[in-house]
Amino acid sequence: MADQVPCAAADQIEKELDGQYCLKKVEEMIALAYDIIPHWPPVFRYSRGERIFNLLFEMQELCVAGHLKYFKKTTLQDLDIKNHQLRLAVRGARRKAYTDKGNNRKHLLTPGAYEQWAKLSLETGCLIGGWMESVKDKKKAEQE
Repeated sequence: MADQVPCAAADQIEKELDGQYCLKKVEEMIALAYDIIPHWPPVFRYSRGERIFNLLFEMQELCVAGHLKYFKKTTLQDLDIKNHQLRLAVRGARRKAYTDKGNNRKHLLTPGAYEQWAKLSLETGCLIGGWMESVKDKKKAEQE
């Protein structure tokens, strides 16, 4: 297998993502969702799973919008709301149990997967809160 040649466009994209920690956390949650949700039974995969994916992709869009917009306050508030909605959806998925073909009772999320997801969501919430504070501080500095 040949060595991969670095691509200037890919390097540029990575450089643009530097400092967008919130976006990186959301992308980690999306990767986690792609690992977990496809293994759910179809009835949950296409209802709860789809809702979780939609929330994650909306959060991703809001992270990009917040990074590029000048007036960020409402965008960041919307991002914070989506993060809370995601927490509720994931908590609901953790509580939901089903019976598999072997007549075994299982939860959609294992305790380890739920802990990992909750940790990422909490870190994302902290990043959003810090981002909102920095926007407030910047606005106060401009007014003085």
